[in-house]
Amino acid sequence: MRNKTLIFVGFIMFLSFICESSNAAILFGRVTDQSKHAIAGATVVLVKAADVKRINSLSPVEDLALEAFKKGYAETLTNTNGNYKFGKVPNGKFFPFVIPAKDDTIHLPGGNKSRISIAVKKSERLNIEITT
Repeated sequence: MRNKTLIFVGFIMFLSFICESSNAAILFGRVTDQSKHAIAGATVVLVKAADVKRINSLSPVEDLALEAFKKGYAETLTNTNGNYKFGKVPNGKFFPFVIPAKDDTIHLPGGNKSRISIAVKKSERLNIEITT
């Protein structure tokens, strides 16, 4: 009887893992500048919308994005083609914010989507354009 119970519990855990994996939201896209050139090595940060409402700042999204590691926000790097991907987006609403690579002195942080909160449902493409 104990073996059947263990097998049943293991099967339930396996099913919950499969269901959770299939429901994971994916966010991907490309970061470019106004000339449509790829921005390589940039960090794309998902700033929690709820946190933006809580701080008193002239640039709350930027201030929070620059503390992404300390805040535990989801972040990923763009590849040489400017492509990025978040394999498992947490629940909630976010402001996508781009931080150019440290050696990129031409482009400004932010992006044309950094003032729009998004909620990713399944698999979504979000292309971001940053300025110089």
